[in-house]
Amino acid sequence: MPEQLVRGASGPPQSTPPIEGRVFARAACDVSTSCHPTSAWGRKDARWPASISDVSKGGVRLVLGRRF
Repeated sequence: MPEQLVRGASGPPQSTPPIEGRVFARAACDVSTSCHPTSAWGRKDARWPASISDVSKGGVRLVLGRRF
């Protein structure tokens, strides 16, 4: 990012906390699970190892070792 955008007009960058824009609060967790894409239903080898790293009323963060 260009320095003038970060620094502003009057000096060094200020350390302000980022604004949280999420509707629902997240709860951290570490749960092992697997993912079975709908395109591979019926195939026994199509389960991908995954983990859930946080949950909220709006959903979960699913972490996979490959692109979905």
